[in-house]
Amino acid sequence: METILRLQSWIKNFKDLGTAYQLKEQFYDTWESKSKREALERYQEWRSWIPEQIEVAFRPLTTAVSNWEKEIFAYFDHPVTNAYTEAVNGLIRIMNRLGRGYSFEVIRAKILFTEGLTKQKVEGYRNMNRISSYISEDTSSYGNFDQKWDHGIDIATLIKKIEDGDF
Repeated sequence: METILRLQSWIKNFKDLGTAYQLKEQFYDTWESKSKREALERYQEWRSWIPEQIEVAFRPLTTAVSNWEKEIFAYFDHPVTNAYTEAVNGLIRIMNRLGRGYSFEVIRAKILFTEGLTKQKVEGYRNMNRISSYISEDTSSYGNFDQKWDHGIDIATLIKKIEDGDF
């Protein structure tokens, strides 16, 4: 509650700070858009609202969006982020700081190739019982139903191993 009161006081007493805060919140609204076109329109409208006197504060953001516009707004075509990759890289950096003598690449390889850390999915395991009665003895033409697919590192397992000192 104290933080909210302090923020309200600052916004009320420092006009540019209040404007910057409102612009920051409105920028986040861009990501509530239903389509890429709507998001681009919202972003362009948002950018036009930035007053000249505080434009310098938003320049790193507007420059990044200009430089990476295609990639940033591709999110609306494929709503996937790199949060998982960034989380794993963050854990690798923590391990790098805690350890001595290992390069980032060595720690990364250790994490990526340590047995038991990867999430795996067995192809067809859900349907195995249902379809087994329909398949003849010769299943070679139906594919390999125990094929495993690697789905990356299980972050919770990695954190547990680090906390337990097993890594």
